[in-house]
Amino acid sequence: MKELSELDKYVKTKVVTEAIRIVTGQGSDEFNGCYTCVRSAEDEEFTIWNRVQHLFELILASSAKKKDGDQITLFLFQKLCKVPGFLSKIGSGGIMKADYDILFKTVTKKYEVQTMDIYCFFEAVETLSQKIFKDAETLEQALEKFLELAIAEYEKN
Repeated sequence: MKELSELDKYVKTKVVTEAIRIVTGQGSDEFNGCYTCVRSAEDEEFTIWNRVQHLFELILASSAKKKDGDQITLFLFQKLCKVPGFLSKIGSGGIMKADYDILFKTVTKKYEVQTMDIYCFFEAVETLSQKIFKDAETLEQALEKFLELAIAEYEKN
């Protein structure tokens, strides 16, 4: 087992201590404004990740059963096939509802879980977007199209 250096322990202790103080409202204003996220226009992955996370939360919020917690079940994942932009692709050799089932089971089996967390969901969304938008030149373009349609549909409901 790898041991932490004394410096590493010290820094981590300070960071965790300050984080707990901030969360509990006991932190000082000493660092106000220091934690600003500055992104460049080229940082697309971060934006895509946030949009996938937003879709994940919308899908969870659409569940009639709030007991699902922060995991997407097969039933919730299958609802993605009802997004209108995805249905038009089915007749043209696109993916079918059974493909959603297979993808769900493949991803959850890979991570040895029963339901999808955000990381499993991200992997599944990447795969789905590539299958649905085969004409996209890059994975990022396929993801953008996928997220645009899916988020719009879930925000309507």
